[in-house]
Amino acid sequence: MLRRTVLSLILAAGWAFASDPSLLKLVPSDSKMVAGLDCERAKGSALGQRILSQMKDEDQGFQKFVEATGFDPRRDLREIVMSSDGTSKGERALVVVSGTFDQSKINSFLRSEGAVQAIYGGVEVWNNPKKGDDGSVAIINRSLALFGKDASVKAAIDRRNSGGAVLTSDLQKKVDEWSVNDAWFVSTAGFTQMGVNSDGKNKVMPAGIPVEAIQAASAGVRFGADLQVSAEALTRSDKDAQALVDVFRFVASMVRLNSDKPNADELIKILDTMQLSTSGATMKFSLTIPEDQFDKFFQHKNQGVRMKAVRNNRSGNAL
Repeated sequence: MLRRTVLSLILAAGWAFASDPSLLKLVPSDSKMVAGLDCERAKGSALGQRILSQMKDEDQGFQKFVEATGFDPRRDLREIVMSSDGTSKGERALVVVSGTFDQSKINSFLRSEGAVQAIYGGVEVWNNPKKGDDGSVAIINRSLALFGKDASVKAAIDRRNSGGAVLTSDLQKKVDEWSVNDAWFVSTAGFTQMGVNSDGKNKVMPAGIPVEAIQAASAGVRFGADLQVSAEALTRSDKDAQALVDVFRFVASMVRLNSDKPNADELIKILDTMQLSTSGATMKFSLTIPEDQFDKFFQHKNQGVRMKAVRNNRSGNAL
């Protein structure tokens, strides 16, 4: 609960990914999945400004967190790097955060939440013994923090004290390629390694494509007035890559056949920008989500918030 409380509030204000080399050095060298988050770049985008405008101080839980810790994610977050060994359990997942941290206030907040401090490698590591290994938080200094299972956080501290780790050449190559985006994710692990079909009930995807056909995947997002999304999947063969393209085209055709359905016209507008191709065993995909679609999303969101407030007021008056 401790780690989730702090981390969820941090991630709530982060919209774009990036790859600061100093943060990547804290990631395990045998990682299979890495993503980065560059909030500075996102906050400067048109979409980032819209999202910031939606984050109101009236949210009492959020405001309480900001007052208690001195940390406002909207202002103080700079970058985030997230890593995993690619397994579904996520036991070795690690989140490295760059920002501005008031260590004294944050330590007091963690203590008030029931966390206990331990010194490891010269760093204060916090966790809640009553929650088992729910996770640990380590505020390295005023600009760097770690989140993850206790063993993962301590291993990252060891890497920092020893000069850092180096990713495998395959993963580093993908990071270099995709981190030019504002938001990105890369994985050299296949779907089966990531736990897809771990229960054995879903051995195939749409169009009969086996789960094990996807051997690696990458995705990126660029923020501007519009949102540009791109992705690629490495499959077992040229045939598998083409089959994936056919699945996307089939889904798009089904949406167009149901153009009379509510909101179908908005989805069709997005699908009209979709580009699909193959390069050997790799399937490539891209599309653009227009600016006006985000305006409609925020309108629907605000309407939902207002309706919820009205219902809550009515319930209170009834009591």
